[in-house]
Amino acid sequence: MKKLKPWHSAFWIGSGLGILNYPTDFFALVRAGQIRVHVAEISHLSPDALHLSTGAALPCDALICATGWKPGPPIQFRLHASSSSAAATAAELGLPHPLPDPHAALAEKADAEILARFPRLRAQPPVPARGGGEGGRGGGAADAAATTTPLRLYRFMVPPPLLASRSLAFVGLLTSITTSVTASAQALWVCAYFAGELERVPQGVEEARWEAVRAARWGRWRYPCGYGGRVPDFVFDAVPYLDLLLGDLGVRGRRKGGWREVVGAYGVEDYRGLVGEWKGRWRRRG
Repeated sequence: MKKLKPWHSAFWIGSGLGILNYPTDFFALVRAGQIRVHVAEISHLSPDALHLSTGAALPCDALICATGWKPGPPIQFRLHASSSSAAATAAELGLPHPLPDPHAALAEKADAEILARFPRLRAQPPVPARGGGEGGRGGGAADAAATTTPLRLYRFMVPPPLLASRSLAFVGLLTSITTSVTASAQALWVCAYFAGELERVPQGVEEARWEAVRAARWGRWRYPCGYGGRVPDFVFDAVPYLDLLLGDLGVRGRRKGGWREVVGAYGVEDYRGLVGEWKGRWRRRG
């Protein structure tokens, strides 16, 4: 059981956060020896065994790899025919690309603002830069900054230089424990965006880029034990993010009313009827 003890506080972990809230005691399977925990890397495979970095060899009939997804689209984009390279285009669009970072000065400015407003974030937990995982075994800010830039999209969806053209948007390039609600809100936001029906948008590329860089740097400082240094990865920021999207849509963000806004927890049910609300507002404007 000792191997299952979290390495860091839940405060610093993103969507990989796990809370023991199931009625079944699945730890009984560990105590009974039916599940055996190994804290190691896989070094190699042999015909009948899986070999670990600790030197252990585990008899193995099957290997299931839950490897996740890459923090960026598999398509190589070109802004125009004369674009010098895919990396240059990715840098301009705010997609992950190899260092150096052309917007490093903007990132430093964002760091200064974030740490001035939230000085507690200066006391970062120790996160070994070991690559490949979450919760203290890589995946945090140190790994992300080592080789590539993070995802930097306006509202986590739109490349800043293409915001005015309304020609490209990504949905689902974030990790959150409120997937159903954020997915619904993003889908509605993108529909309104392509229709030119958002209530508020940045006044130019530089403002949009600043918003994108600052949001990315917030993830780096707020969730260093998750994937916050690479992609939008959050738990406690789900409601503020939804507030941003609903504000852009012109739909009310405070959906409980009265004292419940202070002491009540938001759930999926609080966002029921979003599409109908936005359609009604759009018809009134039309």
